[in-house]
Amino acid sequence: MFARGTTYGREVVEMTDPVTCTFILQLTAAQNASAKLYFELQSFLCDDRTIIFHSQRFPGRGAPMELFRVDVDGRNLTQLTDEQHPLEHPVPAWTTRSVFGLRRNVLIRLDVDTLEETEIARCDDVVEGASSSLSGDDRFFFTVAALRSGDKAIVRFATDGSDVTVMLRGIPVNHVNADPAGTQFTFNRSLDPDDPGRIQICDFDGGNLRAFPFQRFAHRSWLGRTGRVQGPLAAPARGIGSIASDETELRIVAGGSSFWHTASSLDGKWIASDTNWPDVGIQLVHVESGRYACLCKSLGTNSDPQHAHPHPSFNRAGTHVLFNSDRTGVPQIYLAAIPDTIRTELETGALTQRQRWPGKVI
Repeated sequence: MFARGTTYGREVVEMTDPVTCTFILQLTAAQNASAKLYFELQSFLCDDRTIIFHSQRFPGRGAPMELFRVDVDGRNLTQLTDEQHPLEHPVPAWTTRSVFGLRRNVLIRLDVDTLEETEIARCDDVVEGASSSLSGDDRFFFTVAALRSGDKAIVRFATDGSDVTVMLRGIPVNHVNADPAGTQFTFNRSLDPDDPGRIQICDFDGGNLRAFPFQRFAHRSWLGRTGRVQGPLAAPARGIGSIASDETELRIVAGGSSFWHTASSLDGKWIASDTNWPDVGIQLVHVESGRYACLCKSLGTNSDPQHAHPHPSFNRAGTHVLFNSDRTGVPQIYLAAIPDTIRTELETGALTQRQRWPGKVI
């Protein structure tokens, strides 16, 4: 029972947002809390056919989370890990149907179809990893690791097993995030929002370490493969900004709404954002024009724990948005298909039935 390799029945619930007409699939419905991967990461495998997510082993307080896969139509809902085969801080590969993750201080590659595990490398200095990221060519796996010395560091694993490098000892805290099209990564060195160097950036080898040129992001991630970083602005500002590491001036992408967590399509043309204080739904933002519209309502509580936050993100083709919601009382994952009508309105500015932008609360 609860063993990896178990495939469960389809749990799909179909629905349409009553205002925006966005078609949504609720992909999980069991009374186990489920959550997509963090919005900084891809939750979709390389072919966009399969989603990787976490779900409780069984319903109950303190029940452990396991890794699952499900196809975008809700079929092949399969458990990938169990108590004997854990995989922490998973990151889907960019080029293969596999997931990289950690088993304490060992980097593992998991084939999600065969469940074959490959032990790639071990780092004896590491007690455990934390937030993790992959380079866009799948060459390097980065993790913020707790060391036996008591320090934290970035550990870089070569995914061919040829090298393990411990870098930036005593500096990182969390949120390592590799540029999917470049050779740099960002991370946080502190949790203090007033720290003038809270967000750091450096090359993949740890060199050229410096403060990121803009620090007042509430959350952040890369603007697809453009080499820019985007994110909602920290309060009291309201909006989404983007900037490259060699720039000094922030570009305001969109303003006027309560953007919360933002993720970009890989081409950098679109941003999906949940909202809070107030919650006016998941917003679809056209980066070039700054126009945005409500894609759908998550109808969740936006409360603790983290998997009650929508954390929307795109599939690799940029046609769908995946998000969490506890609208049923239990956090589940939902897949929204972006309507062509909304996309066209935002691209062209040609309104059809009603004003959707900017900042329209619907």
